[in-house]
Parts: sequence; structure tokens; C-alpha cells
Amino acid sequence: MPKSELDWVLQIKDCHYINQVERSLSKPMLQKNRQQLMVALLKAASTKGGKLSVTQGVMATGASFTEVEETMKEMLITGYVSVDNHPNTGIVIYDFHEL
Repeated sequence: MPKSELDWVLQIKDCHYINQVERSLSKPMLQKNRQQLMVALLKAASTKGGKLSVTQGVMATGASFTEVEETMKEMLITGYVSVDNHPNTGIVIYDFHEL
């Protein structure tokens, strides 16, 4: 194999290895970030009578709408919150019933 092809193969292997390392490191980081987001959402809900919309969660945490919505749904599935609609606007409201 000419030297330039060998260098190219080594670069691909290096990139593959780096991607594997990044993936293995990102799982615990994602779990930690998710836990921090849950706590931030709990704190925000505690200032709003235990009820929070996704938009309010985004405003309180700075996380994206997708991150907040996925986290709220995860909390719904695990039973930490229940869901209802605002009587006037129909907006989905998550109720942190333990607060």
C-alpha cells in the first residue's frame, strides 16, 4: 500500500476510535444532564404551584423545547408528573403532584 493510502486508512481508524470514545463518554454525560434538567424543572414547577408547561420549562431552564418535552414525558411515564390541559387555552400542563 502506498504511504498516502496507509495514512488515509490510519486517519479513518483514528476517527472511528475517537467516535467510539465520544459515544462511550456521552451516555453518562447525557444521563447527568437529563438529571440536572429534571431538577431544574422541579424547581421551576415549585415556583408555579407545581404546574408547568413545556414553554415555561424552556424559559426556566434554557433547554430546548425537544429536551424539555422529552424529559417531561419521561417524568410522566415514571409517575413523577401527571398531564392535563389548561381549561382556557388547551395548553398541555404537567402537574408535579408531589409539590
